[in-house]
Amino acid sequence: MGSRQISKGVVYVDATKPLSVAIGAQDNAKASPKDPTACAIAQRLRRERGILSVSIGATIAVVVFSKNPNVKVRYEIPSNERALIRTFDESGQFPCGFRVTLIPPTQRPLGSRRGSKMGSNKRSGKGNNALHRSDRREPTRHVAAPA
Repeated sequence: MGSRQISKGVVYVDATKPLSVAIGAQDNAKASPKDPTACAIAQRLRRERGILSVSIGATIAVVVFSKNPNVKVRYEIPSNERALIRTFDESGQFPCGFRVTLIPPTQRPLGSRRGSKMGSNKRSGKGNNALHRSDRREPTRHVAAPA
């Protein structure tokens, strides 16, 4: 598996392979909008052999497999599926026969930090260099006081 992170005794792991299922009419019938554990995708995944629980978020899906119930596997939801999830939450209907593919996370692996790769300096960009001196309201040159 990919990256690992432990939070409150639960191990989260990034998926390494995509997970693909087709949504059927029985999944729509049991599904409830705006419930991440009972939407149509979650209903279909729960019927899949070897899956204990599922939570479908706005951009990330978390799946617990029966072979290792102490590990939560994180999948990314592609943009076209995100739009369908938003539509399902508003209307309550998911297109039957549509194949949903959850992919391994590509943007930000577990344990990575936000921000620049080089780190940040709180003082940078505050007008301390020569390029920003002209923007200051007061002149930076000292003028001798008249005698």
